[in-house]
Amino acid sequence: MNRADGNSDVDGGRRTVDLDVDPELARRLRELREKDRDKEALRRQVWKERRVLLPLLGITLALLPNFRMAQVQGRSMYPAYSEGDRLVMLKTYRTFAPLQVGDVVVIRLKHGKYKNEEWVKRIVFIQNERGDEPWPKWLETGRGQVPASAWFPAEAAGKKKVPPGKMLVLGDNIADALDSRDPEIGAVSPDEVIGKVLNN
Repeated sequence: MNRADGNSDVDGGRRTVDLDVDPELARRLRELREKDRDKEALRRQVWKERRVLLPLLGITLALLPNFRMAQVQGRSMYPAYSEGDRLVMLKTYRTFAPLQVGDVVVIRLKHGKYKNEEWVKRIVFIQNERGDEPWPKWLETGRGQVPASAWFPAEAAGKKKVPPGKMLVLGDNIADALDSRDPEIGAVSPDEVIGKVLNN
């Protein structure tokens, strides 16, 4: 006959036994159950965060090739940018943010004595594909509006045309900048723009 410590009773042919449980053991069991609940809650929280963070990480890695860093050299864009400033530029601006007058861009010239040099400049005029964009009276610069006729007199007087689809760029530090006013640079083609500056 099997025996067990504690009180026993027979209920409908079943033997029930009431065991005295050590209080210390009961406390440890409660602590273990609470730890298990905490671990399960932490696992659920981590899973929720991963469901949000992993897609964001994937999007970030997918978009990373669309951006590039550039560094300002010289004082042609002062006071908007000083020498040594680091700029974030969007390379796929054609898709996400088409160029507009007032945008700051990084250009790599494909012509003239400055070929292959990279410069930071501001777009002040964009000629349409028909070549009939009216010439503005004022140009928007980082220093405010300046009279177009003062800086591009031939274009303002109609003696010189900006070719269809091309643009004129200007340094904000107008008195000390190489830009479209120099005949070696002139109008810039869209394919010479390698990125649009985002911290503008």
